[in-house]
Amino acid sequence: MAGKTFYDVHCHVMNLSHPNFLAFLRRFEPTLLDHPIKIFFGANLAMLSYLVFHTFSPRTLTRILNTMGVTDLLNRVKNLLVIMEHDAASVFQMLDREMHQELLEGSRLSLGNFHYDKIVLTPLMMDFGYKNMTNPAIYYNAIPVQKPIVEQVLDLFNGIRTYYQGKETKERFFQVYPFLGINTSNYTMEKVEKMLDKYFGEYSGNPLELEANQGKFNGDIDSMGSNFFSGIKVYPPLGFDPWPEDPEERKKSECLYEFSSCKRIPITTHCSNGGYRIIDTKDAELYSSPARWALVLKNFPELKLNFGHLGNQEGKGKNKWAQDIFSLIDQYEHVYTDFSCRGFDDQYYRSLRKMIAQGDSGLKKRLAERILFGSDFSINLLWMNSYSNYLKIFRDTPYFSQQEKDVFCSQNPESFLFS
Repeated sequence: MAGKTFYDVHCHVMNLSHPNFLAFLRRFEPTLLDHPIKIFFGANLAMLSYLVFHTFSPRTLTRILNTMGVTDLLNRVKNLLVIMEHDAASVFQMLDREMHQELLEGSRLSLGNFHYDKIVLTPLMMDFGYKNMTNPAIYYNAIPVQKPIVEQVLDLFNGIRTYYQGKETKERFFQVYPFLGINTSNYTMEKVEKMLDKYFGEYSGNPLELEANQGKFNGDIDSMGSNFFSGIKVYPPLGFDPWPEDPEERKKSECLYEFSSCKRIPITTHCSNGGYRIIDTKDAELYSSPARWALVLKNFPELKLNFGHLGNQEGKGKNKWAQDIFSLIDQYEHVYTDFSCRGFDDQYYRSLRKMIAQGDSGLKKRLAERILFGSDFSINLLWMNSYSNYLKIFRDTPYFSQQEKDVFCSQNPESFLFS
C-alpha cells in the first residue's frame, strides 16, 4: 500500500523546568505504592545491614535493591528523568534516531501491509499556571511557584525549529503539531478570549497550514498566530473544572467550548485518576470523570473531544469510566478516546478487544471509528523502557487486525484532528 501517516495523538515533550516539581513527584506515588512491601522490607534490610556491619556501602544498597526487585523501578524513573533533562530538540532527535535504528524498514514504518512515511506527534502542553501551588510547611514554598505556559511554548517551538532545520525533509520522520495547554481558572475572561483569538483566531484545521508553520518560529512569541497549534489540552487534576459551579468560572469554560465548537478545534482532556495532581483526590476524580464532561457535551454537542487514557482508573480494577466514555461516543458524533499509557502488553489489547465486543452492532461501529492511538511518551517511561517498544507492542499484538490498527493510528486521528 502507498505511504500513509501514523499519528500519536497523546504525547508530551517537557523538561523539568515546566511542571511544578512537587506536583511532578506526585506522579510517582501510584508506582511506588505498587511496591509497598518490597520498599518496607528493603528499608529494614538496609537498617539491619548498617546495625550489624556498621557500614553501608553502595554495593550493599545495590544488592538489597536487586533482592527486593526495586532496581527496575528506579531505572525506569531515571530513564524518564534523563529524557526530561534534555531540551525538546534533543528529544525529537533521539526519537528520530531510535525510529531509524529500531523500527523503520528503509525509511518507512510498517504494520503488515500498511506503510507509514512519517509519524505526526501532537505534544500536549500542560498549563501548570500559578494557583494552588503553595505549601506553607516548606520554608521556600510559601510563595506560589509561577509556571506560565509561555515558557513551555518558547521551549517547545524553539525545539521544533532546531529539529526541523537540522534534518532534510526526506530524512525527518516526525512532524510535530502541538496542543496548547489552557486552564481557564488561571486567567481572566479577557485573557481567555485573547489567548483563543491569538492562537486560534484564524485556525483552519488544515494540516498543510500546520506543516508550513512548523520550524518557522522566530523566537518571538508575539509574532505567533494561528495554525501553530493543532488543538487544545485541558488537565483537570491541575484544577481545571470542565463544568464549574461558580458562574464566572463557568463563563470562561463556556467561552472555550463555544469557540472550539464553532471552529472545530480538537480538545484532549486527561481522563485518569492518576497523573500530576495539585488538588485533592476527590476533586481531581470529579473533574476528570466522563460524568463531568457529560454536562459539557449536553450543552455543546458539537464539541470535538478526546478522552485521554481511555478512562483509566488505577487501583480500582474496573472499567466504569471507559464504559461511560463509550456511552458518550454512542451519543455524540465528535467524541473520541485514546489508549495512551495503556498498551504496555498484549493483555491490555486483549481486554480492549473484549470491551469493544460487549456493545451492540451500532456501538461497535462507532467505537471502531473513534478510538485513537496514543503513547503518553515520555510519562509512559515509568512502565516502558522506550518509545519504540510501545510501538512494537501495538504493531505485533494479535488481538487487532492490520486494518484495525491502521484505523486507530491513521484514519481515526486524521478525522479527530482535521475533519
